[in-house]
Amino acid sequence: MSANKIAETSTTAGAGDLTLAGAWSVPDSFITGNRTFNSFYGLNHRFPYMIQDKLGNWEKGVGYLSGAAALVRELVTDNSLGTTALINFPAGEKLVMVPTDAGSEILPKLRTGGGYAGSGFFFNNSVAHTSVANRLVLIPFLSKRPFLTESVLLNVNTAAASSKARLGIYQITQVDTTHTANLMQDFGEIDTSTTGEKQLTASLKLGAGLYFTAFVCNGTPSIRGQNVGFDFAFAGLSSNQAIPVQGFYKTGLTTAVDGLPSSVNFVNGDANANNAAPRILFTGAFL
Repeated sequence: MSANKIAETSTTAGAGDLTLAGAWSVPDSFITGNRTFNSFYGLNHRFPYMIQDKLGNWEKGVGYLSGAAALVRELVTDNSLGTTALINFPAGEKLVMVPTDAGSEILPKLRTGGGYAGSGFFFNNSVAHTSVANRLVLIPFLSKRPFLTESVLLNVNTAAASSKARLGIYQITQVDTTHTANLMQDFGEIDTSTTGEKQLTASLKLGAGLYFTAFVCNGTPSIRGQNVGFDFAFAGLSSNQAIPVQGFYKTGLTTAVDGLPSSVNFVNGDANANNAAPRILFTGAFL
């Protein structure tokens, strides 16, 4: 059902922009009084949309109005085929609506050179993290909304010959005084033997919640870092994890860059990475 009663019809076929045909209304029924998209949203304002036809085809995504009655389908997040591709709708009437609260926080697609979602809360600082070989560092990443990742990246300030890093993402559960970090996805290896921005494909849907990006390197390159802290009390972690903190690592644990462990247990005595943790960033879109 449409939230905020924003629902229109369209007869546009294909996988391109949709021409909206006015508010959806069925006389002598409860389906009356709906509103048009442009009665709520201005041009170029990103919002969630859903399209469905009478044949079982549907598409959910983020779009915007390029004109009062022109819907641009910018980013598909799900569809009736189970993919994130644009549906090639056949001819016939379609229902186009806002499937969530129309006032929900929806950010535009995040691209290289634009915005990023990343570990910590702010990322406009330019401190450096000097890697310790074979040390696995976990950095908190709070996502306020479901997030579809497209890539994960870091920036190498000072390279180390023949070095490489591995990136991943974990979630942490607490059992008494032990915190278990469970691997969600290993994104693979990334080159740190040359300077500059380095990027890996990272296709993953994350629900709203707290995650920990993972970094391990077999050398000692300097990685662009962050010195903005995260309140671990919010995460339910033990008081020995000083707050604010940028990240933490398992004392005495060495991790080969060839693969991330499926789980790591953290206990009292493990160390904070307070001298700037690596800044691991994602591109993608909030859902």
